[in-house]
Amino acid sequence: MTYPIKKGDMAPIFVVGAPRSGTTLMAAILAQHPQIFAPAPGETHYFHDMWTRRKQFGTLKDEKELSRAADQLLTIFDRWENPEAQKIVNTTITKEALLNRARVLGKGYDALYYAFTGMLAESAGKKYYCDDTPKHLFYLHTIFDLFPNAKAVGCVRDPRDFLCSYKHYWRTVLDSNRMKTLFHPVITSLLWRGSSNLLLNHASKCCRDHLIIVRYESLVQRAEAEIRRICRFLGFEYSDDMLSVESHNSSFEQSSSNGIFSTSLGRWRTLLSPEEVWCVQTLNRGNMRTLDYEPVAVSPSKKALFLTILRTPVAFAKALKANSAKTGPLTTYVGRRLLSVIKK
Repeated sequence: MTYPIKKGDMAPIFVVGAPRSGTTLMAAILAQHPQIFAPAPGETHYFHDMWTRRKQFGTLKDEKELSRAADQLLTIFDRWENPEAQKIVNTTITKEALLNRARVLGKGYDALYYAFTGMLAESAGKKYYCDDTPKHLFYLHTIFDLFPNAKAVGCVRDPRDFLCSYKHYWRTVLDSNRMKTLFHPVITSLLWRGSSNLLLNHASKCCRDHLIIVRYESLVQRAEAEIRRICRFLGFEYSDDMLSVESHNSSFEQSSSNGIFSTSLGRWRTLLSPEEVWCVQTLNRGNMRTLDYEPVAVSPSKKALFLTILRTPVAFAKALKANSAKTGPLTTYVGRRLLSVIKK
């Protein structure tokens, strides 16, 4: 099925938030809608993979620039370790067809993205593409400037359960050593702080008509009501099929008859140390209360807490090194994250 190729007719849907906050589940739910396509996962990483390299690629208004960027885009899922989505690209999108559609749409970064995601959606007989790249949270201003009709679903989770999931995520991935290196109580707590800062600021100020915040706890405890609310915001009719989600991305459960389950709620109470709870609550107390996550009293070991804080700079350097292949330009990556942590 081919849809009109006008900007706005295929306004993309973005699912954003801190990792381990329900973005994969949210995209899987939306993918059950008859008009929405979201491969599992559907993370394009477009903005920190390509948009941040504008000096390298140019404006994409020139034919050579557009051609070079198309080559990069056509391998994007492969480079971000998503072979299933890459198979769809390889079997349904040719470079010539992608360039032709980007030309019709006026060239540029927005046109190339519209063309690519629109063709992917059409390959599944659907009209809208759902991009569940969590890191796109750091590019929402750019996204809404380029795509004025786009909508974003911002996922947030109790920061203590977020910390717990992040701590144990290495159990389920192939690059387990890298994931172990990325976890540190202070650094991971600041990741939640930065993400929640951005979500709250965008939702309350500049982007309130484009962004809806979804608490993971509400999604899994009151699924139908929450999905209906999300559908109203996105402008879609609710479908009962959206409750039939078979896959999930838990750090613990590996099989389930339904991906919408609440057994992960409150797991931090037994799996986080007092020092880890203290770190995440101290660094996020204000945003926790704004988002209805109540801090609890905790008594950390002063010695263990001192050592945790002392090791933070070394842990940060190790995490940057371990994640260097996945950050885009380093100065942009670090700068956006530092600004998100301090910005109120």
